[in-house]
Parts: sequence; C-alpha cells; structure tokens
Amino acid sequence: MPRKTIFALIVVLAALAAGVVQAGIPDSGGVIHGCYSKKDGSLRAIDTGSGGACDAKKETALDWNQTGPQGPVGPAGTSHGYYAYGGLLSASTLGASFAKVGQLSGLPAGTYVVSARGLVEDLPKNQEAECKLVAGGSDIQETVIDTFAQGSPRLPFTLSAAVVLSTPGSIETDCDSNDTAGFASALDVSMTAVAVDALN
Repeated sequence: MPRKTIFALIVVLAALAAGVVQAGIPDSGGVIHGCYSKKDGSLRAIDTGSGGACDAKKETALDWNQTGPQGPVGPAGTSHGYYAYGGLLSASTLGASFAKVGQLSGLPAGTYVVSARGLVEDLPKNQEAECKLVAGGSDIQETVIDTFAQGSPRLPFTLSAAVVLSTPGSIETDCDSNDTAGFASALDVSMTAVAVDALN
C-alpha cells in the first residue's frame, strides 16, 4: 500500500478516535470525569464510557457537572412604585371636615414609604388648613398650612411617612380648613408609594 494512503488512513483514524473521546466528555448525563494526580496536582479528563479510569494508587477520581446544578430561585423583587396625580386644575374645596384630595388605591398588603405634596390656595388671611395621610382609617401624619406667618394665597404642603397595610387597600391625603367662607381649596396633589421589604 502506498505510503501516502497509509498516512491518510492514520490521519482519518486519529480524527475518528478524537471524535469518540470528545463525544464521551462529558458523558450523556452531562458529567465530566477526571483524575487528580496525588503527586503533582495535575488533572486529566477521562471517558469512562470508553473504559477510561483513574490509577487508584496515583490518582483521585473527581466528577463534576459541565453546566453546574440549578441554583435556587431568587426572591421576588420587593421594590414597586405607585403614583397618583390629581392635576393642577383639579381643585377640592376645603371645609371644616376633612375631605379626600388625593388617593393611591388598589395597593397590595405590605410596607410602603409614602409621600404626598400639593397646594392649598385662596386661604384667607389668618386662617389655616390641615392635611394628613390616612391609611386603613388611621391618621398617619398631619401637617398644618397657615397664613399667620406665610401671608400667601397659595401655599405648598408636603407629607411623608412609613405605612404598613395589613390587608390590600388604599392610602389617601385628606385636607380641611377653618375658612368658613368656603374659598380655600387643595390642588396639584400628587402621591407616591414605594413598596419595601423592611424598614430600619
């Protein structure tokens, strides 16, 4: 047989042999089998399906997954924001009783960091208004807006608090005024709630 033919056959056989070895590493279950040398710490992979084995006197058998085990599912994200805005032209007349001027509804049970802001306008001189956050029928935080020191027909207010809803519900902003003439109103009210997993 010509030498060129013999050489070609050798190359083909070597390629086939390499393909067989590669096909067996990792095995059909995705496991890589290897041998760790006790002498110099070198590591070699073996194809156990083709009879490969470690030398028990000189090597330690090691097995590991090619892709690794599936890790545990991480916890669901705890941050979720809610926002409501009544609009600059949406004014609520304020009287002696508290009236709802803003609301975040449909909130799941949980812990929230809540803020509210808005304007009280046309509050007569030497009069005052109060605004508060309410959740589950309970007052959470309250602030007073007055013209005794401000002397302005349009005054801002800001509220912020941590709120815990034990059941799904809503958080609202309520305001009132001691303006018996009925001119005072609240407008431009916006509310934001961010759900958190805990408060420190």
